[in-house]
Amino acid sequence: MVFKMFSTGSHTRKMNGKLIKDDKYNLRVNPNNKELENIYTKQKDGNGYNNEFNNQEDFMRKFLANERSLFKMNKNIGQQTKKRKPKKQKPKKQKPNSFYKTRFKQLQKKQQKQQKKQKQQTEKIKRQFKYLQRSLS
Repeated sequence: MVFKMFSTGSHTRKMNGKLIKDDKYNLRVNPNNKELENIYTKQKDGNGYNNEFNNQEDFMRKFLANERSLFKMNKNIGQQTKKRKPKKQKPKKQKPNSFYKTRFKQLQKKQQKQQKKQKQQTEKIKRQFKYLQRSLS
């Protein structure tokens, strides 16, 4: 008796309109009557994994050992067929020294203004205190 099976499917999850999980699989058991099992999985990150097993026992042993997940099994033992290109990071532009000098000057001016304001307030308080002393005597 010849046993053949072809199965395809996908697992997708969306939350608030954003795609969280997008996994697809393609499982072929005994194609071409060769007692082979072939599995291909593609996951959301764009990586694809392809594996071939010599017999069903081998396939089932690995399947059960990987929490009965085709995706985990294929990823753990798989040969990566497609690899997503990493995003190129743009180098950070260094700010010119003039920026830092002007920023430093701005901070100095701000501190000087604050100090001047504090001096004025203390002088104002001293004058009020003297005025009160004169009026009481």
